[in-house]
Amino acid sequence: MFDSHRDYDEYFRFSAFSQKFKYEWLNVFYSGKLLMAHRLEYRLFPSLVFALSENIMCASDAFNPRYINPAFIFHNWYDRDNINSLAQLEIDFVPFNGYRFYTQAAFDQIRAPWENDDEPAAWGVIAGVEHSRPAFKGIVSLSLECAYTTPLLYRRDLVDFITLSDTKANNAGHTLAIDYTGYPYGGDAVVIQLDAKYRFPGSALVYSRLFGMIHGNMNFFASHNKDGNNTGLANINDKTPSGSGDEMEQTFGISLGADYALPQRVSWHKISVWTNLSYIVKKNKLMISAEGTGENIVCRKEGAAQDFQITLGMGISF
Repeated sequence: MFDSHRDYDEYFRFSAFSQKFKYEWLNVFYSGKLLMAHRLEYRLFPSLVFALSENIMCASDAFNPRYINPAFIFHNWYDRDNINSLAQLEIDFVPFNGYRFYTQAAFDQIRAPWENDDEPAAWGVIAGVEHSRPAFKGIVSLSLECAYTTPLLYRRDLVDFITLSDTKANNAGHTLAIDYTGYPYGGDAVVIQLDAKYRFPGSALVYSRLFGMIHGNMNFFASHNKDGNNTGLANINDKTPSGSGDEMEQTFGISLGADYALPQRVSWHKISVWTNLSYIVKKNKLMISAEGTGENIVCRKEGAAQDFQITLGMGISF
C-alpha cells in the first residue's frame, strides 16, 4: 500500500492499540485526490500477526463524513466515478527466534462472487523470509523477498492510485513527478531481491543487495484500455509480463555499502559516514516494424544500458 520511494507525503495518522489488537486510520493528501485507509491488526498468537486494511483513493470533492466511521466498509460505497478501493491482507509469522516469514496481498476493486466482472482482476502479492543470528562479534541478517503484480494493479479509468507531486529544478520552474502510491515498480512486474547485512553493534554496518526484475509494457504512459481509450474501462486482460514477451524490460542490480559511526566525543550528538556502490544493467526487448526492400519487416530490437553509481555521505544526529 505504501512505500518510502516517494520524496515526501503530507498525511494525518491515528492509531489505538492494546496487547493483541491495533486500529489505525490514515489520510494522505495528494494533488486533486485524497487517500483514506483503515487497518485492523490482530495478534492471534505471540508469534502470529494477521492484518486487514481497506483503502480508497477518492477525488478531492468526493469526501463523505461516513468515511471517518471506524466500522464503515468502503467496499459498500460503490461510486466508481469518484472512488477506487484497494484492500490488503497481511500475515507475519515468527516460528522461532531469528526467523520471520511474511506475506502481503493487495486486491484492487475486489469483487464478491455475485458482482459483475466488467473489469479484469488487479492484484499483487509480496512474500519474504528474514533471518538474523550472532556471528563472531556482530550480527548477520539475511532476507529474500519476491513480488508479483498484475498489469492493472493501481490502474483504473477514472480514479487510480497514480499520484503527482511537485518538484522544482533550478531555474526550470515546477515539474511533476509521477509515482505509484504503493509498490514502487507498479503493476506488471516480477521482482526478486536478496539482502545480506553484517552489523558490528554500536560501530559499523556492511551490506550487499542483489536485485532482479522483469517488467511488462504497462507503465505510467501505457493505456489501461485495450483500444487505447483512457476514458474507457481498464480492460486489458493480460498476464505478467504483458506484451506476450514482445515488449519486456529486464533489470539486474548489485549494491555494496557500508555505514560507520564515528567515535562520540560528546554525548549529545552522533556522526556517521557511509558509502554505496551500485551496478545496474537494464535490457529492453521490443518488436518493431522496420523499412525493408519494398516491404515492412517485423524485427526484434534489443537494447541494453548499464550504470555505475557511487554515493558518499555524512550525517549528524542530536
